[in-house]
Amino acid sequence: MSNENANLTKVIVPCRFSYLHCWEPNAVSDGDPKYSVSAIIPKSDTETIEKIKRAI
Repeated sequence: MSNENANLTKVIVPCRFSYLHCWEPNAVSDGDPKYSVSAIIPKSDTETIEKIKRAI
């Protein structure tokens, strides 16, 4: 297995965060509280987008 495919569940990229809930979990619509973040990645960064698609 090559290093590129060693850990497909984690992709670390330069991006901007939106709706960051990393200090304490947030409950949406009375659901279970969870830690979450929305990552904003430029559409032009197709390589990163493909890595994320493979990871999920």
